[in-house]
Amino acid sequence: YNLLRQWIADGAPAAFTIITAWNLLEHIAESDLEALLSNVSRHLAHDGVFVGSVAMYEDTVDGVKWHQTVCSQEWWFKKFANHGFEMIEPSPFTDTEFCRGSGNGPDDVDFLIHPNLGFHFTLRYKY
Repeated sequence: YNLLRQWIADGAPAAFTIITAWNLLEHIAESDLEALLSNVSRHLAHDGVFVGSVAMYEDTVDGVKWHQTVCSQEWWFKKFANHGFEMIEPSPFTDTEFCRGSGNGPDDVDFLIHPNLGFHFTLRYKY
């Protein structure tokens, strides 16, 4: 914690081994994704990974649009590539090890059963 506070105070980037984004990216407006992905790449250690899930379906509750960026897997992979990320293939994780999008509970869709609803990603930043 103190080291993180010092990085913030110095303005120097942190160097995290892993950065996760579970049930997050689809909630960010497309216009704000540039800043988010730039921050991830800035704070990822040289050998680090960016791992997470992306839902690809509309989600509106009581008139509020929860999923701001609903795009295809191909669109997302192009967005990741445009920010210098490449897929780690094969992923070191199995689908059941992902904490979202793997049917973990009644409100968590399983992307293996419903691949049209979302996907998992494991990325590294190309330096």
